[in-house]
Amino acid sequence: MSTRLERRIVGKSANYTVQSNTDKPGTIFTNRGAGASVTFTLPTPTRALLGWWYDFMGVVDQNIVVQTAAADTLVVLGDAAADSLALSTASQKIGGIINVVCVETAAGTFQWVATGGAQGATVTVVT
Repeated sequence: MSTRLERRIVGKSANYTVQSNTDKPGTIFTNRGAGASVTFTLPTPTRALLGWWYDFMGVVDQNIVVQTAAADTLVVLGDAAADSLALSTASQKIGGIINVVCVETAAGTFQWVATGGAQGATVTVVT
């Protein structure tokens, strides 16, 4: 019996909308093979997605943008109603990561909470 935890790793070289019916919690998305910026669009946060999390990792020197399908549903450092978070600073994309988790912020209100970075990395917030 294996006790190894397995996580699905998916490389995307073009913009992609995360699909909650196939992209299960814990999926790691990379920008493997990308020749330009890759934007990942998160599903609208709902009770059904409560506790779900995704990671977005830079493995090539291209921007990664994680945005929400519904405006103002992303919580980031210093902003409770952001629209996107990006790894876009030159020389800080490879090895960068954005982690998101769906949380309940008030009774019946759901949002994605995002953290991002890597050693020395800068992330950009769009409000």
